[in-house]
Amino acid sequence: MKSSLLFSTIFVIFSLNLVAKDSYDLNQTAKEILDKAYKMFEESKKIIESYSNPTQEAIPQTEKGFSLYYKVIKNSANVEERNDFLIITQIKYKIDLEKELSIGDILVKSNGGTVELYGKTDFKEKADKIIDIALKTKGAKKVVFYLIIFQREVISL
Repeated sequence: MKSSLLFSTIFVIFSLNLVAKDSYDLNQTAKEILDKAYKMFEESKKIIESYSNPTQEAIPQTEKGFSLYYKVIKNSANVEERNDFLIITQIKYKIDLEKELSIGDILVKSNGGTVELYGKTDFKEKADKIIDIALKTKGAKKVVFYLIIFQREVISL
């Protein structure tokens, strides 16, 4: 689609160029259009190359230092009924607001006010903070979590 647009643009430019050969403005506009088209093709080339590259950078982790952190905590406060989608969204939003926490490694599910957390984090304190956020979210009756605590290690091969 982009290539046909480019060829159409080039055809129009050359046609106009033949009609008004002495026009400086027309030549300048044609040059600008061709420069933009060239930049567009260069960007497209980079995107196509990135799709065709099947490798990625990797830093392997050892299983040493992993531990499962599992708990079930019931909220003893009077909890209002709330839509599960709203509970999940609010928990994710609150976790995302915390600078030291990352929602990318945590899966949040909710069913009838029972919140389930799955994922990994690198410190027990971060896991406790995530649990605290989930428990204090409006509509959360119970929090069940399966979090893996791990120590980050860089291994040189």
